[in-house]
Parts: sequence; structure tokens; C-alpha cells
Amino acid sequence: MTKSKSGGFFKELLQKKVFPLIILLIVEIVVFSLWASGIGSKFFAITTIRNILNNMVFAAFLTIGAGCLMLSGNMDLSASTIGAMAGVVCAWSVTHSVPWYFAMLIGIIVGILFGLLNAFIITKFRFPSFIATLGMSSVVRGLMYFASSIGKEDASAQNINFTNDIMYDIGNKKLFSEFTILLVIMLIIYIIFAILVARTKFGTKVKMLGGNPIAANLAGINSKGIITLLYVISGGMAGIAGTLFACKMQQGSLQALSTAQFTGLTGAILGGISFGGGEGGLGGAFVGMLILNTFTVGMSVCNVNSNLATIFNGLLLIIALALDFFRQARRNKV
Repeated sequence: MTKSKSGGFFKELLQKKVFPLIILLIVEIVVFSLWASGIGSKFFAITTIRNILNNMVFAAFLTIGAGCLMLSGNMDLSASTIGAMAGVVCAWSVTHSVPWYFAMLIGIIVGILFGLLNAFIITKFRFPSFIATLGMSSVVRGLMYFASSIGKEDASAQNINFTNDIMYDIGNKKLFSEFTILLVIMLIIYIIFAILVARTKFGTKVKMLGGNPIAANLAGINSKGIITLLYVISGGMAGIAGTLFACKMQQGSLQALSTAQFTGLTGAILGGISFGGGEGGLGGAFVGMLILNTFTVGMSVCNVNSNLATIFNGLLLIIALALDFFRQARRNKV
């Protein structure tokens, strides 16, 4: 009986989309371990694991929002810019004597408000989410640059620097010798949303909305309400990422999170979340991000030009999109 259950478990695991990704991750670890050993370095170590996980913190927050939206058949291309805006607002608040906890809360609220604005435009005027959020990204970036230039003699946009010991500890202090507070916060929030998507009625409704919106509406699912909530989540996660980035850097940076959105989207698609919606989960997206960051850190450990990691990430995104396209085409034929 035990063998039968065990065999069923492994058979089910082999059929999951995440299984090939786990194999790819293991292959990456083995290759980089041998490569690093050959040049007198070491890849498979606690410091490497720390770097991989700590480097994906901000992308993971954006992946929560992006992944949930993609499951519903929508997307958000403004998340990284909204996050940067939230960080700038948070930094500006600190420099104007606002208590640190209120400054962080204001930054997160800014993210939520822009998420609501995205949802309003998309649900009220039926704009495609791709176009609406791409336009919103440009609007938010313009507002951010304009706001940061106010009061400057040359009217140039500048990063906003500040100093706050508590916020610095939140962004940089380590727990368990190697892993930061930021990583612990991210893992807790990520696990909560992964469970919500995989195990609750909310996650089922999101997937139904992405898989077949007409059937979802006929089943009584409030599509506008769910889409609005998902954009609020995306904006909130962007706000959290932006304010925590400001804590880490002690700066409201105009370029904050600029690569995090690309990593998050690539990880989500690579992890099995269908670009057309209805398929996948945040667990696979997490493994996808692990693959991307393992490659980036591995290239660094092996003293290879870091630009190759960017090429690799782009190729993976193209491959993942191509596979998703063929998978959807085959599903539509059935």
C-alpha cells in the first residue's frame, strides 16, 4: 500500500510542469559547481545560496502581483515604476520628518492607489491591460521625475537620499547569520499568496477567469471585482518592494526595481504561468526565478561577463513564451 502511494506521488510529480524546471535547476547547480571547482573557486556554499535568495527578493514581490494577474488573463507592466515611485515618496516623507513607519505606509498606499487606477481604466473603459499599464508606467515615471526635480536649482530629477537607522536595519540586517530580514518577509508573504492561489476558492476563481472568462461570468464570478483586487495586490506588492528597496539603499532611487519586473515576468512564464491565463501557480514561478538567479550568481562566481546572464534571461523568456504559445494552440485545437 505504501509503495503504491509512493509510486503515485512520484508519477504525479513527473507530470507536473515544475518537474523539468527542478531538473534544470539541479543541472545548473552541478555545472556551476564543477566549473567553479575547475578554476579554484566554490559555488555550492551557503554564501552562494544566500546571494541567490537575497538577490531575488524584490523580483519576488513583483512576481506575486504579476503572476496572479497573468493567471486571470491580465498583466501589469507598470509595477516596477510604481514601486520606484513608492520608494521615492517614502524617502521624501522621511526627509520631511515623517516617522519611518508612516513613511513606509505612505509608500505602500501610493502603490495601492496606482493599482486601483490601473484597475479603473481597465475595467471601466475596457482597455487592454498591456496598453493601459504600459501607458501608466510612462505617466508614473514622468510624475516621479517631475516631483523629484521640484526645488532643484537646475530643475533636474535626482535621487532622494536619507538616513534612518531602523529602516536601514529592516533593509540590511541579517538573521540566521546569512539571510536578511527582507528575505524572511518576502518568503512569508510569498508562501501566503502561493497557498491562496493554489488552495482557495479565490485562486480557483482567478484561474477560471483567465481560462474561460465567459464561463466564469456565467458561473456568477464578479470579474471586475476580482480584476480590481488583483491590481490592488499588484500595486501593493510594488509599493512594498519599493519601500523596502528604499530601506536597503537609504535612497529613493529613480531607477529602483528596473530589472526586477523583467526577472519576475520571465520567472513566472518560465515557471508555467500561461501568458493567456488559467494555468500555473506561484510555486513554479518561484522555481523559475531560482533558475534565473542561479545562472546570474553562477556566472559571477565563475568570473564570466555578467552581460551573458542578461542574454540568457532573454533567451529563456523567448523559449518560455514560445512553449506557452504552442501549448495554448494545442489546447485550443482540442
